[in-house]
Amino acid sequence: MPHAHPIDRPPPAAGDARAPRSSRGRVPRFILVMALLMGGFYAFYYAPASPESFNGRFIRGYLSLYAQAAGGVLRTAGFQAAVTGQSISGDFSVTIIKGCDAMEPKALFIAAVLAFPAPWRRKLAGMIAGLLALIAINLFRIVSLYWIGAKAPAWFDLAHLEVWQSILVLVSVALWVLWALWATRRPKAVHAAN
Repeated sequence: MPHAHPIDRPPPAAGDARAPRSSRGRVPRFILVMALLMGGFYAFYYAPASPESFNGRFIRGYLSLYAQAAGGVLRTAGFQAAVTGQSISGDFSVTIIKGCDAMEPKALFIAAVLAFPAPWRRKLAGMIAGLLALIAINLFRIVSLYWIGAKAPAWFDLAHLEVWQSILVLVSVALWVLWALWATRRPKAVHAAN
């Protein structure tokens, strides 16, 4: 009588109690890790801090870098754009503050990448590529808002508060989905020629 080996049995169904432990808790673990990472981000980023504390200096420097980069792009495009700290003035005036820096979509993207079960090399590649994309998109956002403020100021609030905030969140989620599809892709097997 033939003896059936465990390898001959089909794998258990997803809801089966015999399913491997690692596959049963992935979604709750993903949600928990992501919630903890976002909680850490909010605790760091929105904690009350004096201007001279590490948090205060870090955030002020980060926002000033955005202002400098946007001012450079605007001047290249022919606008009058003088940068002082976090403010750009000239044809229009904007100040880059918390909430206008795309930090939340970046944190959301990074938390989702870190929480997702994938190899660390792919996580690192995804975080670098995703952050660079979100930085570039937010820089374009700042430049476009300055342009709208200078050329069509009646549309500034709508573009700033409704359109661009939604776009940044949707882009961060879309980038994560694309990354997750890439991160879980199995390498194609290389077949030897006979």
